[in-house]
Amino acid sequence: NNLVLTYMCNVKDLCDLFSNGINHNLAPEVYSHHEITAAVDWWSYGAILYELLVGMPLSEVHPNGLNSFSHLKIPKYVSAEGRSILRQLLIYEPHDRLGTGLNGIENIKSHPFFNSISWDSLISALQ
Repeated sequence: NNLVLTYMCNVKDLCDLFSNGINHNLAPEVYSHHEITAAVDWWSYGAILYELLVGMPLSEVHPNGLNSFSHLKIPKYVSAEGRSILRQLLIYEPHDRLGTGLNGIENIKSHPFFNSISWDSLISALQ
């Protein structure tokens, strides 16, 4: 009863799949000459979480993509914790993104958005 979603490929090859050349689920650094790190995964997680919480994909709200000067538009019906985690996951600079610091995923797991989740219980239920 567990669902695991994975798709392994070269992210740069995905650019050809989109008519405007922008897939908003891919981190901005994918389209530049910057090093690709695990931070791209946290951006993608943020983009998917954005669509789940807002009800629309980033591409509809930000059709030209996000850059270092963009203000992330999040409706007021999204909880304060939801707005906070989205703003921290969808940061343009990869090294500033939530999940990329010294504590990595622990910073995400301890974010107030996930206060109601017992990570130990979840992990033992999956084993």
